[in-house]
Amino acid sequence: MHMKRVIAILFLLPILVSSCKKYPEGPAFSLRSKKNRVVGDWNVTWYGINGSDARNTSQSGNVLTNCFFTVGYTNTTTVTKYYISFKDNWQATWSQEVQSKTLNMPATLTACSAVYTESTDVYGDSGSWEFVSGKEKIQLNWSGSGTTEVWDIIRLKNTEMKLKRVDSNNNVYELTLEQ
Repeated sequence: MHMKRVIAILFLLPILVSSCKKYPEGPAFSLRSKKNRVVGDWNVTWYGINGSDARNTSQSGNVLTNCFFTVGYTNTTTVTKYYISFKDNWQATWSQEVQSKTLNMPATLTACSAVYTESTDVYGDSGSWEFVSGKEKIQLNWSGSGTTEVWDIIRLKNTEMKLKRVDSNNNVYELTLEQ
């Protein structure tokens, strides 16, 4: 019985060691390969820029109307759906639905009160993905925009992934994705 345990441990040790890589937030090890943990359809639950939630933004101000009084307004933008898909064939896609409520300036000036225009738009792109830097980073090559992004993997679990990158202006971008 003792010998069977030793053989089982010796058999599993190379598998565990090859799947081990400590990302800053884990996991310490996984029986699933890094690629198998990345592949899938992910819902973006957090998208931060410099610590602020980039999925919900607002801008407030005042405008002087034709009636010679000031009207306050707030423009808002909300990302209601944001998905990233990593395919087994190294292809990737992203899409997001954005709802906007913006001040309609000509109508506001003549109505002498804040008049808003509301819209819903869908944006997205496709391209490829790959591991770089010893599988500690994911590189995304977007075809439509012609951009390349390299993200540090902070956490890579079966149903949760956290990514982070810093651009040339030292802006810090963070993504939390869940399946």
